[in-house]
Amino acid sequence: MKVQAHKTEQIEIDMSYQELAWAIMGVVEEKIDHIDDAGCDWEVHGDKTYIGEGQQWEVSDDPEVARLVEAANIIRKM
Repeated sequence: MKVQAHKTEQIEIDMSYQELAWAIMGVVEEKIDHIDDAGCDWEVHGDKTYIGEGQQWEVSDDPEVARLVEAANIIRKM
């Protein structure tokens, strides 16, 4: 996802919570260079991010990735 802006206007974007969560996960997938095409749950434990239940597959130890995944998981539950 690429977003670039140059004007100083106020804009509104109509987006559901689910769409926002998927947009955040798109940023995560770009950052770690991995696409979850199986639709698995993502879990965070400390600064580590895992795909799959019970810490099956570690995909990142970047704290920023962990915060983004936590945010997406919270937004999905709204």
